[in-house]
Amino acid sequence: MYRLAHYEAGRTTRTNATVTLLALLAGLVLALHSGYKAPPAAATIDCNIGEVDNVTPPTITPTGNVANSMVLSMVSHGSWSVCGGGTITSYNYQWVHDDAATPIPGKTSTSYTVSQTTDVAHLIELSVQACDSVGDCSDYVASSNWAALGFYPTKAVDFPCFQTTYNNQNRTDIVNELAAAHVRQVRIVAPWLSIETNNGVYSSTALSRLYTCISDITTANTTPKMSVIVSVFDTPSWAQTAYPSQDRVKTVPPSDCLSSTASCASISNFMATLTNDLFGQGYAWSQFSYEIWNEANNRTFWTPACNNGSGWHKCSEGPPPETNYNSNAHHQYVYLTTAAYNAVKQCSLTNCLTGHPDAVTVATGGALANWSTVNYITMTAWNSYIYSDWCGGSGSTCRDTNPPPWDVIALHPYPNQSSGGCPYVSTAFTYVPTVATTMSAYGDSRLPIWFTEYGWADDHLGTYCSDLNQGSRLTDALTYPNVPDTVRDEVWWVSDEKFIDNSSCTSFYCYTYILNWDSGTDTFGEESIYSYLQSAPQ
Repeated sequence: MYRLAHYEAGRTTRTNATVTLLALLAGLVLALHSGYKAPPAAATIDCNIGEVDNVTPPTITPTGNVANSMVLSMVSHGSWSVCGGGTITSYNYQWVHDDAATPIPGKTSTSYTVSQTTDVAHLIELSVQACDSVGDCSDYVASSNWAALGFYPTKAVDFPCFQTTYNNQNRTDIVNELAAAHVRQVRIVAPWLSIETNNGVYSSTALSRLYTCISDITTANTTPKMSVIVSVFDTPSWAQTAYPSQDRVKTVPPSDCLSSTASCASISNFMATLTNDLFGQGYAWSQFSYEIWNEANNRTFWTPACNNGSGWHKCSEGPPPETNYNSNAHHQYVYLTTAAYNAVKQCSLTNCLTGHPDAVTVATGGALANWSTVNYITMTAWNSYIYSDWCGGSGSTCRDTNPPPWDVIALHPYPNQSSGGCPYVSTAFTYVPTVATTMSAYGDSRLPIWFTEYGWADDHLGTYCSDLNQGSRLTDALTYPNVPDTVRDEVWWVSDEKFIDNSSCTSFYCYTYILNWDSGTDTFGEESIYSYLQSAPQ
């Protein structure tokens, strides 16, 4: 959201304009986003002699990093005119929060040091006032670009709080445990089919449960506050009317989103409504992010639709799988993700207009690690496919010329436990550099990668990873050293238009979720790693 100068009868007033960014990237630990849109050209107008007017707004840029004093500095005062002729001789400055132009007390110079305490969940702009030689001054005009600060953690967990097995008391108890362990973000689920039960009909019970989850997490007594990533998946049957009734299952995409020209209205309307409702609950843009689907490279969670001359239907998994199974899987995922991304970023509903939907982070659905090609497309191949689907032959210029519809690539690098035991995480992490290389080839060398799930199956059957061993394997994961510095840079530093800092991370994969396949017999499903979370660096 930008505040632009609006010219009217020679007076400088202010209005808001929603701007769709070229791409909005977010990342780990702390993220700063900026963008630019030129103000409207000034028309020939009558003005009051001596009046000072803005022609183009000021601009700012960041230097340094947040952990070691990220500084926002003025690049240009902008350009100004004096009606009837005259000279600008001085400027006044005021750093402000958000589009209400709330002054940040005492911050009246041309530079500003970002604060992890006071700036989280705020947009930051520089307002400039110009004065001429006889003392006439303009209104304050905000910079055309802004910084948006949100906290992203070194430690995070999955918490299935949407499930009805939790009540208000034990859900709150678990969130307090997470807060005590210095967790910084919590991944929760928002099943589409449970929330929008019919076209445009939303379950108040499901929404209440979702909002209670988010409120518990975002209002917990932590500094900085915890935030959530909302994983959206599971297609409702009402959005699959083009399929035979037996094929209307939650893993198949909506039937209005099967081509690059399809309306995709069902998912678009859902994502816009959900985003609008979240802002309406009072959550700031920095308090929630989205992950679009879960393991779409895995047939357990994503099954494409096929049409080989007899109409659209759920693709047969075989073996062998139906013709075009794999290609339809990644094509249709990109169609759905594009619609979801655009619906979030461009949401024009009432609450979105004041809530900065363009600053909400959208991640791809975490792709499962490279174990084999049976029942899923490998993590490395999947990410290559979705980039190719979107970027075509544009190669390394893709992010600049035709930005892909995601701000983050999410991965699920689980170690392969198909033979039992408790393997080291390196069996999965070794494939991450290949994903980063693919991203770099399409101009996303600085886009963040999030690990939104990984973990080890526990030993309830006596065949997998004991609680004790899970703790030691987690230590191995969080200190995994075999990632080249070039890959580390490629993954964490974003493009010139946006800014991200990870200097307080201690490892390549600072943003990490832990999922423990627990039987549900204990109240706190992550007990095996809880002591490590408490003792690990914050």
